[in-house]
Amino acid sequence: MTTNLLLHLVMWFTTIVGLGIGARLYLLNKSLKAEQDRMVRELAIQPGISWYRINISRPEHFKKRLKLSPFEGKGILIRSPQGLRLSASFPEEGKFQAQCELARMRVRWLGNVGMASGNLHWIGLDLDGQKLAVCADTGLNAVSSREATADLMLSLAPQHQLPESARQDFALEKNLASLMVACASLALIMVALFDGAMFNPYELQLASTPLLYWIPFVAVLASGLYPILKAAKVPARESVTLTVLAGAALCLCFIPICKRLDQGLSGTGAQMYPFVVKSVGLLEAQVPGPPTMRFVKMPEYWAQVPVGSHYSLRFVNGPLGMWQLDPRELYSAYEAFENEQAAAKKAP
Repeated sequence: MTTNLLLHLVMWFTTIVGLGIGARLYLLNKSLKAEQDRMVRELAIQPGISWYRINISRPEHFKKRLKLSPFEGKGILIRSPQGLRLSASFPEEGKFQAQCELARMRVRWLGNVGMASGNLHWIGLDLDGQKLAVCADTGLNAVSSREATADLMLSLAPQHQLPESARQDFALEKNLASLMVACASLALIMVALFDGAMFNPYELQLASTPLLYWIPFVAVLASGLYPILKAAKVPARESVTLTVLAGAALCLCFIPICKRLDQGLSGTGAQMYPFVVKSVGLLEAQVPGPPTMRFVKMPEYWAQVPVGSHYSLRFVNGPLGMWQLDPRELYSAYEAFENEQAAAKKAP
C-alpha cells in the first residue's frame, strides 16, 4: 500500500467519522431542544415567577473523557418566592426534576472549568445535597455564555458577589504566559509570511524526507502548551485558542525555518551544478544529488536552448537534505532574453 493511498484512506475515514459525530450531535441537540420547548409551553407563568432556559450536567459528566457534548441535557430553571425548581430532560434517562427552598440553595461560580465543559461557563447548584452544574442556554452562540450565565447567577442569588472572571472576559495581556504565547505566535506568523514568501530568495525543490509529513508532529508538539497555560491560570477557552494559534504558527513557519537552518548549516553555501537539457524546460542533473528540474515559465526562453546542451543551476544543499534553487541568475537570464526579444521587435 503506497503512502499516498494510506493518507487518502485516513483522510476519508476521518471525514466519515467527523460527519457521523456531527450528525449525531445535531439530532441529539434537536431532540433535547424540542423537549425544552415543550416544558416552556407547559409552564404556567404567574406574577413573581421567573424562568430561564438552561443546559445541565452532573459533576461526573465533566470527568468523562469520551463524550459528544459538554452538557447532558436541556431544561428550564424556575425561581419563585417559595424556592427553586429545575425541570430537565436527559437523552437516556428522560425527565429529571429537582427543587429546593431558596434558603437552603447553594450556588457558586464554576466558570469555564476546562475542555470537558466545552466553550461554556457554568455555575454549581446544590439543591438539598443534589449537586448539579447549569449554564444559560445560548444556543450556538457560546461566546456569550459567560455574560448570560453570570446574569443567571445574579438572578438566582443576588446576594452573591461574582468573581472577576465572571464579570469580564479574560485579558491576554495581563497574564505573562498568555502574553508570551500570543507574541511568539504572531512573530512566527510574521516569519512565515515575510521570510517564507518575500525575503528568502531560495526555492525549495526537493527534501530527502518530505517535510509535510513532519507538520502533524509539529502540531502535536504545540498541543503541549495547553497544560502549561492551564497551570498558569489561563482559562480553558483561551488556552485552547492560544494552543491552536501556536500550532498553526509553528506549522506555517516550519518549512521557512528549516530552509534557513539548512542554508546556514550547509557550510559551502550555494554552488553551481551541471545539468543537461533533455527537452524544452526539462533539465537533468549530471551529478548525483540535485533533482530533475522542469521549468514551465518562459517556454520561449527554453525553446531556444538546444536539447542536449549543458546548463548550470545554483543550489544550496545542507545537512537536512534539502535542495534549494537560487533562481536569481535564471531570472536575470529571463529578463535579458525578454529585452532581446523586445529590441528585435523594435528593430527596422
